[in-house]
Amino acid sequence: MFGSPAGPAPRTSPWRLLLRSLATGTGSLLLSVAVVAAGFAWLLGTTAGMNSMIGLVNRFVPGIQIDTQGAFGELAGEFGFAEVRVKVDRASVHLSGLRARPVSTDAMA
Repeated sequence: MFGSPAGPAPRTSPWRLLLRSLATGTGSLLLSVAVVAAGFAWLLGTTAGMNSMIGLVNRFVPGIQIDTQGAFGELAGEFGFAEVRVKVDRASVHLSGLRARPVSTDAMA
């Protein structure tokens, strides 16, 4: 009705199957690495990533609570907060007008 029935599938060589499997595996690995790298770039390079990192610390590190207001910048560059409160067990620290920037170890020498 829709043409002749398909004949048997052509036989694919084992080498071609091996190469196709290696290419697919390599492509998947490269894509995974790119996604992880993009995630780290977002965490370190944006204010939203910095706030998410603080949220992860609050959620997964027992005994530490970090509350911030007025966050700006990124962890990989200059960043700061209008106010920061850090509570570790019973001790707490309150900072106002905090600004920080990473310093290269070469600059310290």
